[in-house]
Amino acid sequence: MRERAEVAAATISLPPMTALAADQPPMTFAHRTRTWLEPVLLQAPAEFAPQTMPAPELLKAINTEVFALDRLRPFEAADLAAAQGRALDFEANVGGSLLPEIIRLAEGARIKLAFIRVQRRPAADGPPPQSPELAAYVNALKAYLEGRGAYFHDDWGDPDEPLSMYADGDHLTAEGRLRYTQRFSERHARFLQ
Repeated sequence: MRERAEVAAATISLPPMTALAADQPPMTFAHRTRTWLEPVLLQAPAEFAPQTMPAPELLKAINTEVFALDRLRPFEAADLAAAQGRALDFEANVGGSLLPEIIRLAEGARIKLAFIRVQRRPAADGPPPQSPELAAYVNALKAYLEGRGAYFHDDWGDPDEPLSMYADGDHLTAEGRLRYTQRFSERHARFLQ
């Protein structure tokens, strides 16, 4: 595995993982990989784009113009929490979704599926709002998945994910990502084995 990582690093000009200081405190493999890879990936758009402007300006333009909030899909359309009526009728919708086919393909390949519903940005005083209809939808989804051998976990209302872990929108802070990853690996250890 290490040899493949070094070949991949040489192919796309990544520093070898051994470039991480040996005297750093012990980290999980995932965190070491993220520490090594994230800076490179953040700079990648500037590396591969035609050099029409300095890299810092290009990265700023990508974040403030290309991916500006007003250019992304509307949150209401993208957010199941804002859905109403038939859109929240799991049984009526599952047959027309890709979910049955994903499960069929996974079963055929003997792949155990895992579905994790991550928590949206919580309110200052607790979990994000969730209608009774959405809660019923999630319960029906869970029953459907677990009834077909898939693993399901819902982060909604997790007291270990307070507002202080969040940066902008639904994104976690750097420290929040580290805490979440550590808890994720512990919480889902039996599935990850």
